[in-house]
Amino acid sequence: MMRALLLFAGAIFLSACATDRTEQRARDRAALAPTEKPRTISDKPVSSSSRRRGHTCADQTWRGVFVAKPQTFDVRPDLKIGGRQIRPVVYGPLAGDFGKVYAFYELQGRCVTRALTLGSYERTTQFARSSGHIAPDARRYHTDLYVPNAHHTLGFYDDKPTYEEMLDLARRVFD
Repeated sequence: MMRALLLFAGAIFLSACATDRTEQRARDRAALAPTEKPRTISDKPVSSSSRRRGHTCADQTWRGVFVAKPQTFDVRPDLKIGGRQIRPVVYGPLAGDFGKVYAFYELQGRCVTRALTLGSYERTTQFARSSGHIAPDARRYHTDLYVPNAHHTLGFYDDKPTYEEMLDLARRVFD
């Protein structure tokens, strides 16, 4: 009887977890809805038939980093760094509250496992301006490293790093 009760409680717990994941996925889809066509960094969406065949990526708490609304982006040719496949992305002019400049995505097959980004967020820039750390017309830039289910800010910059400087940082991070 006790074993049956424990199995029943476990089934309820797993059902609740599945419901939470389903609700989270629905919220994620709603967040993507304003875009014309949801795209992955590879610009090849994973089809539902691919998902049925088991071609899925692990859910990450930071997966919203891939949505560069309302910015445009240019995917550069892949690089090999430390034996890893790295996909560089150069974003268009800063736009929105969470603008990105460059990103380097570590891929395993079609799945992003880590990401290194250079961004300039409006709120961070406003704080730096109001506190006198940068000029009233300047921007504050920062680098972030996204690893499975975590995010780390690596540093802040008063001047925008060049693509070459970010590529050097990517080599150190991914090597």
